[in-house]
Amino acid sequence: MVYKMIFSGLILMASFALAGPGRAQTISYGDAITVLAKDCGADIKKYCRGLNLGNNEIRNCGEQACASHQFGRGKLSASVT
Repeated sequence: MVYKMIFSGLILMASFALAGPGRAQTISYGDAITVLAKDCGADIKKYCRGLNLGNNEIRNCGEQACASHQFGRGKLSASVT
């Protein structure tokens, strides 16, 4: 019985060791702004001038513009999400 517990513990420890650390696929806030500006900068200047990045103001503006087919490329939601 003791050997089963030790063996089970060793198996568990080995599985954790072999699994490795997990990595989230995220980018920094600054990198996100760079991507957003590169992909949608002209459209944001044209349709969403003066809005803040916070509180999803730019995203909401972009979604409204996409819904009315004003954003020609439709890249805003792909860049933001």
